[in-house]
Amino acid sequence: MMEVATIDMSSPSLHPIVHFGKHRGKAWKDVPADYLRWIVDESNMDIDTKLTAKRHLVGKSDGRPANVVDRADPGDVTIKKSKNISASDLRRRICTLQHGELTTVHRNLYGIELPSNVDGRSAVKITLRLIAEMGGDVERRMDAFLDLEAPWMPEAECRTEKDDALASKKLYGADELAKVYGITYAMRTNMGLTVIGSIDVTADQREAIRKKWKNKKKAEKRKRKRLCPRSRETEPEKRAYAIGKLLPERRVVDVGNLCQEIELRKVKAFTGRGGKMLGGQSLKQAVLRAIDWGVDAGILGAQTLPGPTLAQTKRQVWRCR
Repeated sequence: MMEVATIDMSSPSLHPIVHFGKHRGKAWKDVPADYLRWIVDESNMDIDTKLTAKRHLVGKSDGRPANVVDRADPGDVTIKKSKNISASDLRRRICTLQHGELTTVHRNLYGIELPSNVDGRSAVKITLRLIAEMGGDVERRMDAFLDLEAPWMPEAECRTEKDDALASKKLYGADELAKVYGITYAMRTNMGLTVIGSIDVTADQREAIRKKWKNKKKAEKRKRKRLCPRSRETEPEKRAYAIGKLLPERRVVDVGNLCQEIELRKVKAFTGRGGKMLGGQSLKQAVLRAIDWGVDAGILGAQTLPGPTLAQTKRQVWRCR
């Protein structure tokens, strides 16, 4: 009788070949260490892919610690409770943020694999508790974390830690996590942490530092604006240049004819509020003010031809340059 082999789909499997990205088709052993590190740190990857990358990253080094950057302190994240967010959703969001930042802390303090000592077991306990609050496929997430970061832990102990995490109601505060891992303010700033505090600077002090930093940046921005003020074009200036473009070279044009040409071409510079085109006496007054500005600026020339009456007096304009 033929025996049928059964495959355990619950445990992660290793891939022989990369099936995605710029290294598609390569053997995993030939993939650079920095790319493997990115896969391990990338939370969107599936468990099998992350486990494969982790296995091949052991023994390789890209010459730098993970996730260490120089940046200003981002301050503490505060999630405001609204009517549309339940207490359980709020708790899940905070734990999700804390879990992501704990991954960064683990990479910087211990590397890819947690140490098999008291510190490592404490990190396992905290991480499993956060995963338990995140929802979704909790069991699979816990198994993936233990396979990646605590492969040294016996199966029976793993089962006990998972059961304790699921049964517990413990939640961790920002400064409490900082005390467990010994996170100083300098380490917190360097790693870009927002939901994990620091052991040497309190939450109120961090908020004061963050406000001072923001005010400093605002002052620098205002200073740059004063040193490099934006030139603002006045309406007569803008309209004078529009008239200059409209006038033919070496020809004198009557202001009445110029107004008709502006209305015919619907020159955008002569629109009023609401985008409506000026007309009649309003347009003529706007044209005369623009001509006066252009004459003073030297881009337009103008002359007045007196008539028998004031109404018959003509104003003429031409382009100077």
